[in-house]
Amino acid sequence: MARRLSRVILSLLLLAQLAACTSDGEPTADPSLIGDGNTLPARPTATLRPTAAEALPTTEAAATAEPPTAAPAPTASGAPEFQRTLQLADPRMQGDDVAAVQQRLIDLFFFGVGEVDGYFGPNTQSAVSSFQQLNGLVANGIVDQQTWATLFSATAVDGQALLGDPEGFHVGSIMYLNTDGRSIQVRSVGGNDDREAFLLDINPDAEQVTALSADPLGRFVAVHTDQNRVQIYKLDGYRGSLQATYENLLPVQWSPDGSRFLAPSALDEPAAGQIFIYAADGGDGAAPLETLIGYSGSWLPSGDQVVLSRYPEIILHTLSDDSERTLYNMGEDWFVQSVYVSPSDPAVLFYAGQTANLGASGNGMQWWAIPLEVNSAGCAQAFYGCEAPVALSGPGGNLVDEVALNGTTNLLAYAENASSNACISYEEVYIANTHEIVTPISAPVDLPSEGQGRITQGLSILPDGTALVFSYQPYVCEEGQIIKLTPQIYFWDLIGAGDFDVFGEGAFPFWVP
Repeated sequence: MARRLSRVILSLLLLAQLAACTSDGEPTADPSLIGDGNTLPARPTATLRPTAAEALPTTEAAATAEPPTAAPAPTASGAPEFQRTLQLADPRMQGDDVAAVQQRLIDLFFFGVGEVDGYFGPNTQSAVSSFQQLNGLVANGIVDQQTWATLFSATAVDGQALLGDPEGFHVGSIMYLNTDGRSIQVRSVGGNDDREAFLLDINPDAEQVTALSADPLGRFVAVHTDQNRVQIYKLDGYRGSLQATYENLLPVQWSPDGSRFLAPSALDEPAAGQIFIYAADGGDGAAPLETLIGYSGSWLPSGDQVVLSRYPEIILHTLSDDSERTLYNMGEDWFVQSVYVSPSDPAVLFYAGQTANLGASGNGMQWWAIPLEVNSAGCAQAFYGCEAPVALSGPGGNLVDEVALNGTTNLLAYAENASSNACISYEEVYIANTHEIVTPISAPVDLPSEGQGRITQGLSILPDGTALVFSYQPYVCEEGQIIKLTPQIYFWDLIGAGDFDVFGEGAFPFWVP
């Protein structure tokens, strides 16, 4: 057991080590982390993975700016009076009239303006342009008298119309982290409805975001940072507000109805091997609803049961009566990274390997399945056996970092970590069928060129199982330093011709329910 726990602790230490690197950090090669060469063709195993540290956007203010103007006097209708044309200039235009424009844009759901700082910069120009386009004006980003009058009128069209649904987001929208590392964007895709809208500003402490997810009903967003801090934001239409902050948690997994989430403890002591369940609408300081024993867990569709990985056993825990039963005893020769429940198949999926088949660096892990329930035919089920776990994939790397399951079409999507040395690593995205043994299909993305690596940041299957979105963070290793490049979001059509395209810049994308 100590060997298995040391692997878990080693993985957490590696993530913490790399999260401490900035965009110009200098990680050094630890000889103990170099692989032993026991790899499959074109799929070497992973030992290190960098994090996406993006520089925060600078303020709209320039080093020098023109003197501020007096606050615009309100008119008889209560709207401020137009005083001058506002536009992007060098030095930045500054004044209370700029601040009034920024605040009005925010009130109209054009959150891309950023903070109200009274300086007319690129963010303000872009938000003005979006407002003009939506209100039938010349979209030049300049606040002239006509734009001012429309902006402060009672008939101004607000930013909720960008996605066409004032009550929320519709299927076909993708939520993702902007390259600034601080804000979340929503983009509606498909047909002629390809539009973007700023959603909410996050991460005020400038921490690196390492995971992003929404509950199944799209009411809450969970942001996980490299400090093992989880921030829960509540969505109200197109606004988002911080609901609660939790410390020392690993990324969350939402319950099927979105009312709760579970998250393993990120602490080595004293909470190692604990999984906490919280209410989604709980505030700061709220106690967990349940504390379970295990290193990873996954919800069953009913929401009343959780499958736990508790070495060396896989446990089914029923929340309503706090009862447990052992689904499978892995034995002393297995190492299990994490467990998942297939939403439609009666099966538990887990990424694991038998110690005897793993290399010194842990490579050779693969996907396995065991039945969740034994039917009347006993072990003679169509696919899942009962005597031993059934392999869903061949041996590969030593870590899966992003996993997505879809019950409608029995799909398992995952990103498997791979590397050739202590600095260069890359991840491949695969899809497999959870209902039968098939060869996983890899996303058609060119491998990094020599000296480059990439990691996956976000992976999500469209609810109807027809498309997949994910993000790669590319980077370059030069003399032991990691130089991060702009993360890219990819769209993969899983049906028909299997079209594949670059969605745009950003990270941690997921489909909005």
